[in-house]
Amino acid sequence: MGTVPRVKHPRRQHHSSMNSDPIAVSFAGNSRREKPMQMYWNRGTRALRIERSIRALALLMAVPGVTAAGNDASPGWAEVSIIFTERCVMCHSAVAGASKGLRLDDYAAALTGSERGVVLIPGDPSGSELIRRLRGESVPRMPFLSRPLAEDQIALIESWIAAGLPEASTEQ
Repeated sequence: MGTVPRVKHPRRQHHSSMNSDPIAVSFAGNSRREKPMQMYWNRGTRALRIERSIRALALLMAVPGVTAAGNDASPGWAEVSIIFTERCVMCHSAVAGASKGLRLDDYAAALTGSERGVVLIPGDPSGSELIRRLRGESVPRMPFLSRPLAEDQIALIESWIAAGLPEASTEQ
């Protein structure tokens, strides 16, 4: 292999005599092996790309609701109505006479609420009267005269409310 010619100082050379090949331009120094500038330029851009990728990943991780897996799904009416059918519709349905006017056997009827008003506030599980009754924070605790719902069932209903009460399941 031949040696790469050294360029003394780019400003002192005439423009036409400058070598346009970046690999041929090398650092002046006392090192035994001369290192082409192109190698350093690649290292810089590679490091910059890696740094930008890390920053983008950190930004994505900081955004609420974005997960690394990205496969969170919010439940829909179909999943929540199973719980309502098992534990609530014996009192809160059209057939049972809809105690206090609240029906949990139909999506539209559930959104309408009871005689006292709306019991489901989209996006606000803690402000929804239904959740307060299920947790025993408001009286009477629901289901009335029955064992309370399991924590995972209440959590499913809360996530449905937090997602905005979607009728269908949604992939996020």
